[in-house]
Amino acid sequence: MKYDRCATTIEEQVDILEDRGLIIEDRSFAIAALKKIGYFRFKGYCLPFYKSKDKFWENVTFFSIYQNYRFDERFRLLLFQIIEHVEVELKSIIARDFALETSPLGFYDPHNFDRLDFHESWLEKFKQLTSQSSKRRELYTDHYIKNYDNIFPVWVAMEMSDFGSLSKFFYNINRPLRNKISKKIMVIVAFIFRIGFMFYQLLEIYVHIMGEYTTEFSPYRRSYRKKIVTF
Repeated sequence: MKYDRCATTIEEQVDILEDRGLIIEDRSFAIAALKKIGYFRFKGYCLPFYKSKDKFWENVTFFSIYQNYRFDERFRLLLFQIIEHVEVELKSIIARDFALETSPLGFYDPHNFDRLDFHESWLEKFKQLTSQSSKRRELYTDHYIKNYDNIFPVWVAMEMSDFGSLSKFFYNINRPLRNKISKKIMVIVAFIFRIGFMFYQLLEIYVHIMGEYTTEFSPYRRSYRKKIVTF
């Protein structure tokens, strides 16, 4: 299909929204908001308020959608701040306890994990993370590449891992060791999220959801009314 739409000015974009039934309470405010947000990004927040193609439900206002955008923006910033704190502590606990129970290089051994296919997939992802870290010229990555033939201890592997990779690593650790590590992680998660006692399975779901969230979203991507994959 050939794309044949023309570029539009911000004033024309406001007219388009108004023609579709969106109530513009303050035209100057709408123009200023779209200058900062961008029409395409703002449209993502409009989608739940369409009753049909290019037609808004009655009584929907520009400001109400803008408020949803602002809420989503603040929510993401707050949530990522919390997740970063959790991520750092999880990496520390998982790496330390895993190394003590297996060895610093134990994550290369498939016998330390429940599923071989998950382990192989994780190692492939780890190779990508190693390459990305090297391209960012992380000094510790180059150090292990040059001096240890591209072999990394688990604490370095955890440092290079994103939250999504971390959650997959944790979920596939052999059950006895995973339960042992979980006892320490439960204290952190329960304290930060103000929840009481947690079963191991519930903890794994929390870690998985946080991993999926950071994989699917970022501090600038829309999270409003988007779904993430759970168990």
